[in-house]
Order: sequence, then C-alpha cells, then structure tokens
Amino acid sequence: MAGFMAHAMTWANHLILMLTNFQSLTAINGAQTLRCGMPLKITQKHDDLAALGMAEREADGTAKCHPEKLPDLFESALVTLQSKSIEIVEGIARIHRSILTGHPAPRSIRGEFERGELIEDLSAQLEEVAITLTDGRKRRLRRIAVAYRALIQDIGVLLSGFCETGKLNKKRYTQLSTDVLELLGLIEDTRNQLWNLLAATDELTGLLNRHALQDAYSLAMEKTRYRDHHTLLILLDVDHFKRINDTHGHDVGDAVLSDLSEKLLDAIRANDTAIRMGGEEILVIMPGIHRNSAKSSVERLRKAIVSNPPVGMGSEPVRYTVSAGFTLLSKDTLLEAAMKQADLALYAAKEGGRDRSVRFDSLIHMKS
Repeated sequence: MAGFMAHAMTWANHLILMLTNFQSLTAINGAQTLRCGMPLKITQKHDDLAALGMAEREADGTAKCHPEKLPDLFESALVTLQSKSIEIVEGIARIHRSILTGHPAPRSIRGEFERGELIEDLSAQLEEVAITLTDGRKRRLRRIAVAYRALIQDIGVLLSGFCETGKLNKKRYTQLSTDVLELLGLIEDTRNQLWNLLAATDELTGLLNRHALQDAYSLAMEKTRYRDHHTLLILLDVDHFKRINDTHGHDVGDAVLSDLSEKLLDAIRANDTAIRMGGEEILVIMPGIHRNSAKSSVERLRKAIVSNPPVGMGSEPVRYTVSAGFTLLSKDTLLEAAMKQADLALYAAKEGGRDRSVRFDSLIHMKS
C-alpha cells in the first residue's frame, strides 16, 4: 500500500505540473489558446460515436452555418477547449487532494461532482462546431465528448466507492489517470487542428484559403478510389468583378463574394471543398465524379449561384454571373498541373463570352 500511495503522490505532483503548463496562455488573434509541450499519446479506445447519442444533421438545414460565422465558432471552440483542459486538471487535482489528505472532504467533492460543478459538460459547445465540419475534425470533436464521458463515469465510480467504503479502488484510480492523459491529449491535438483550420479560413467568405489547398487536394485524391471516377477541379471567377467594384464600391464587391460563397456552400456536397484562391477566384474540389457527369456537376453549381436573386445593396441590387474552367484528374495528377489545366479552361470561358463553363479536355480536342 505504501508503494501505491507513493505512486499516488507522484501522480498528484504531476497534476500540479500539468496545471502549471496548461495555465501558460498566449493570446492569438484575440482568442486565448494553450501552449502545452507535454507529449501525450492519443489512443482510439473511445472511438464509439454511437455512445454520443448525437443525431447526424448534415442531411437537413440545421447543419448549415453562415460562412462569416465560422471563424467565430472556431475561436469559441478554441476557448472552450482551453478552459476545459484547465478545468479537468484542477478538478482531478482536487479529487486527488481529497482522497490523499481528506481536505476537502471526499463527500463534499462528490457533491460538487454530482452537481456538475467540478467538471462541466462540454458536448453542446463542441457539437455546435462539429456540425459545421465535414472531415475528420468533426469525428475528433465528437471523440472528445466520448472520452469525457468515460472520464466522468470513472470519477463517479471512484468517488462513490471511496465515500461508501473508505477504501481506494486501485484499478479505478489507475484508470482515472489514464483517462485524464488520454482526454487532455485528445483536446490538445484537436485544439491545434482547429487553430490550423482557423488560420486557413478566409475571414470574408468563411471558405478555406490557399493555406489549405495542398491538404484538401491530397485528401480528395485519396477519396477517388474507383477506376471510372475522378477528382473534379473547378476554378470559378466572378465576371466583370473589377467593374462591380469600380461602379458600386468595394463593399458591394465584398457582398457579392459573400453571397457567392454562401450559395456555393449550400450547393456542394459534404465531401467537397471550396477554397478562396484570392480576389474573386474560387476553387472547388469534388472527389468521386464520373466522367459523364462532370459538365452537369459544374453547371449545377454555376446555376445555383447565378439563378438566385441579386445581391441587395442600396437602391441598385447587383446581379452577377460566374465563369468556370474545370478539369477531370487521374490519381497521379500533380496539384500544379491540375491548377494550370483549370486556369487555362477558365481563361477560355472568359474569352468565349463569360457566364459559361469550359472543360480542359475540350481545349485539347480543339487544338488537335
């Protein structure tokens, strides 16, 4: 028992050190984030998403979020994850002090825990962000909620058993330590991913920016597994955008880009990616597209954008059109070559009269 108590004291001291590390904060773009250099192994033990009881809401409108709100949601999630890390360490440290020293009284700690005052639930805040994501980050956010519930369950059993019998369940105590390390590691890794996502998000449109291009392209190419399916790369451009800015002002130009982006996000599939390349150019990456449906896929997006009501700014609502250049890619096509193909096709669409789409393959056939 003496050896076990020595281990417990070492673990309690480790918690104090962890708390010190987690409270080393830095302000970035107004969002408080954690700096924790401690290597933590992240396991897949709690990867049972069914335990969350969270409905998949991507199929209906509840999963939609205005693009301009995404950066705010990401920053809110960063702050939530930061405060949750500190709260967990502080709460677990109080439990350990109570068990090892009797101060505060274990029954008092159990009361705080049962009232949700020791460690507060975070599922609702994370789900608000999770439903806006379509990749592995959503799965990771929800995995945090699963790991959190595992921790809460072990805390409840440990405190109840100790308060009722006065004896410490060594196995449960050791499991609690494992749960804490796993959850904190998962939170820190997810926080880093969210921060990278925030840094790669265009502030005006809510779309990803050029920093996310390589990762998005690689992911799309990996998803295209079938021989008769390809990755569709579309380069969209607002027609006469400079004229819109010069005639109506840059505020109207910004409104046009925001309007286009929102309509585009409503029209693309869950596993598609939209990236603002700069100015009025938007890149769309669509994996798993059959060759025969490429043109119709591009036109569907274009019509979703231009067939809606004009952008209402002042007394003169602005109606705009978009041109598109697109190319179908094989799995071994490099990003640089793919972008050049889409760019050439877009140039052809502009030269051909705008408000249309051109396929790169058709340029090759014309030259031959």
